[in-house]
Order: sequence, then C-alpha cells, then structure tokens
Amino acid sequence: MLCDGADVDFQDYNEEVLKEVCCLNVLVNCPNTPSAVRYFSGDWGSLAACTGKVYDVILTAETIYDDKSSGRLIACIDDILKPDGVAYIAAKSYYFGVGGSTRQFEAQVAKLLPRRKLEQVALIQDGSSNVREILRLSPEVA
Repeated sequence: MLCDGADVDFQDYNEEVLKEVCCLNVLVNCPNTPSAVRYFSGDWGSLAACTGKVYDVILTAETIYDDKSSGRLIACIDDILKPDGVAYIAAKSYYFGVGGSTRQFEAQVAKLLPRRKLEQVALIQDGSSNVREILRLSPEVA
C-alpha cells in the first residue's frame, strides 16, 4: 500500500517505537514513496482527534493483549474506520499472564459493534509457539 502511493498513518503507544523502528523501516522499504506518511503516538482514545480522518483499511497487531485496552481499541476502530471499511487484527489466541484473548475480543466486538462482522481469516499453528490468528472486522452483510 505504502509503496504504491496510498496515504498511510502509523500509530504506536510509544513514540520511541515510531522513531527508532517504524520510521526507519518505512525509509528502508519505500525510500521513494510518493505517499503521505504520518506517525501518531499515544493511547487509542486520542487517535481519532489526532488524525482527523477515517480509514478504508486498518491493520493492527498484538493489540488485544488486555481486556481493558481491547475496549479502547474497539472504540477507536469504530471512530476511525469508514462504514464500508475493513480492519485486520493479528493476535495470539491467548496472552498468558495478561489475560487477553481473541475469544474475549470477539465477545467485546459483538457487544460494542453489532453492525460489524468479525471473522477469523487465518489460524497459524506451528506447534512450537503460541497459536496466532488474523481476524477481519467488516461491515455486516444485510
């Protein structure tokens, strides 16, 4: 997307991650990108006010590790995803020690976003690490 000219915004809670990892990866992988690239740090609760726009596609990874923070993530996605937009959530099926899980996330989405459909589109089981999933949040088909 980025190298093909799409405008892309990156967000992480930690500003250092954006500066020291994300920005460098963008420069290395798309040095001549015609895209507009923006970086936002902080909690998801403030993201909608910071970006000032809505998105066609949202990609998020390792962000549902905690039940409390998952609710804020769902609210953020609801605020900034276009009605016909799609979000992909990559996550471990269960986060040991902190309690988050894809099943808990599914239950929260069903409660908070009844007009959206959440489905598993990939299941990664390599037998040596945590089970991982990719979930797709899309408009509910009438």
